[in-house]
Amino acid sequence: MKEVNVSSFSIQRALELSRLLSRSAEARTSPAASGASYVKFNLEPPPAAPAPVALHFQKPVEAPAPAPVPPTSFHNWDELLGWLISSYPFDAVFVLDAQGFIISHQGKWSYDEVEGLGANLLLANQQAQRLDQLGLVKQLLVNVADMRLAAMQFVRADKESYTVGMSGAHLASEDEYRQIRELLAVQVDIV
Repeated sequence: MKEVNVSSFSIQRALELSRLLSRSAEARTSPAASGASYVKFNLEPPPAAPAPVALHFQKPVEAPAPAPVPPTSFHNWDELLGWLISSYPFDAVFVLDAQGFIISHQGKWSYDEVEGLGANLLLANQQAQRLDQLGLVKQLLVNVADMRLAAMQFVRADKESYTVGMSGAHLASEDEYRQIRELLAVQVDIV
């Protein structure tokens, strides 16, 4: 097999070449070629890893804050709004009549800001009423950036309607809104 020019059609020569190449491949991968004449297996199991420790971070259970107890009655809108803003996390509270005029307001917002916001809330509430064919809209909650707005509309026995608006970064919970609505439903005929 010393010839360089061997025809690829010679079966005998192809077999010799194949054997020669397979022997050189075995020589490269055998343990003897790497210098080690044996392989050692460790019969002892590896040391056990420590058991994982589960960390549980639990928020302390806080008792729900009791709902603010309103006075038995309010004599005017200012008293009612003053109690709302001191009892709930509102930045501003206000009352609008059916035409959108401000009856009373308290909180961080100026009269002009409340007037603009109130007019827009009144329009949004009217749109929601039009969408609601069954008349089930009781309140309107609007999230605008980091400000939350709530509007509740009430109709007195004499057919006068009022919208109570509330705003703040953190508004009340659903239960608190229900309590406010129940309070306002009774007080709106008295005030």
